[in-house]
Amino acid sequence: MRTVTDLPCEVTEDEHVPVPLPDGTTLAARIWRPADSEQHPVPAVLEFIPYRKRDFTAARDAVHHPYMAGHGYACLRVDLRGSGESEGVLTHEYLEQELRDAGLRVEGDYRAEKMGYKIREAQLEKIPYMLVVGAQEMENGTVSVRARKEEKGGTKTVEEFKAQVLAEVASRER
Repeated sequence: MRTVTDLPCEVTEDEHVPVPLPDGTTLAARIWRPADSEQHPVPAVLEFIPYRKRDFTAARDAVHHPYMAGHGYACLRVDLRGSGESEGVLTHEYLEQELRDAGLRVEGDYRAEKMGYKIREAQLEKIPYMLVVGAQEMENGTVSVRARKEEKGGTKTVEEFKAQVLAEVASRER
């Protein structure tokens, strides 16, 4: 690979820039930009992914982003909420896939219906477990579990729920 060091613009790197959100959470960003961008605004490329800005992407970022900044673009690498140096909880981004990977059958219900309606419908369909993920569960990194046979369920982590169901499935297979 050839390294280009002669760029049209001088580059400034801001390694840690706090990004405050309306709910009080602060995200962490790393920014590469032309040195005169405060006086002369430039277009920006935003990279907003769950892979932390200091992890395995750091080596790639150290090459690509300064190159783009050297050609007149600001590059922002932002850690998602709850990842890397950002505050908050990374909420159930992979919940369905994680449960599928464990061998469980999963269906998400993202309709704009009221929660009570969705729960009643699932009970009528005899769905054995319903996982409800609301604002409180997202903040705590948990799921609210409702079993079809029980009036109320409990709150568990995804790992606890997965272990419970896999143990139940294993006991039926014996």
